[in-house]
Amino acid sequence: DITVTDGLLDIANLGNQSDAITFQAATSTFVQGGSGVDTVTGSSAGDTLTLSDVETLNARGGNDTILITGDANVTIDGGSGDDSITSGSGDDSIVGGSGSDTISGGEGGDTLMGGDGADVFVFDTATDTGHVNGADQLVDYDIIFDFESGNDQLKLGFDAVDIAVDSTGNYAEARRACGGFAEAQARADGVFDSNANLQYVFQYVSSGSDVGGYLFINNDNGPSETGAYADAVIKLVGFGPSGIAAGDIIA
Repeated sequence: DITVTDGLLDIANLGNQSDAITFQAATSTFVQGGSGVDTVTGSSAGDTLTLSDVETLNARGGNDTILITGDANVTIDGGSGDDSITSGSGDDSIVGGSGSDTISGGEGGDTLMGGDGADVFVFDTATDTGHVNGADQLVDYDIIFDFESGNDQLKLGFDAVDIAVDSTGNYAEARRACGGFAEAQARADGVFDSNANLQYVFQYVSSGSDVGGYLFINNDNGPSETGAYADAVIKLVGFGPSGIAAGDIIA
């Protein structure tokens, strides 16, 4: 194990063993892991960390800026403080911790939890909120476990003129619950196909392993010869059929 006491380390190459590195003072460091299972523990003073091929990060205290590169599946705990966390293309697990955090899951099917505070979840809806399988069904989408309507926000990469909910006719909610994810997506696709202005459709699954709320997103914004379909989806665990509120989505 490695302990860095002064924070004065620009690059850390951990090699091919299962290593652990701990920072005791604020640092701005690039950590390159190897083929082992590597763990990084930040300081309590606020760090700027860029990690590649690292499997676990415990950021601890302070306002941290964290960037994950590569396709490793990373477990991240932001700890206390107002953190900015951006993960890579793996299937990551991110907990913001206390404080008002900004969390971007990147590509892959990520599980996200903001923790205490007013958190912002950032998505590039072209790349990181679902991929389409051979049956035109969205897979590998991100899941938010503790989104709180009216407190937390979703930043979806739209222009400011395109984000209004319930005020410009670009948002719709399901009238009744669905029995599973496939049904929820099929209904959302049907709504998008018949409503040129819609960009979001909220569907609720009431039973089974898919239970929860789903915010389907259409980036194309209008029917075509092949129909308008959901391009992305975000699962909101614990949401009932009421959907999201105005102000939950920001530019």
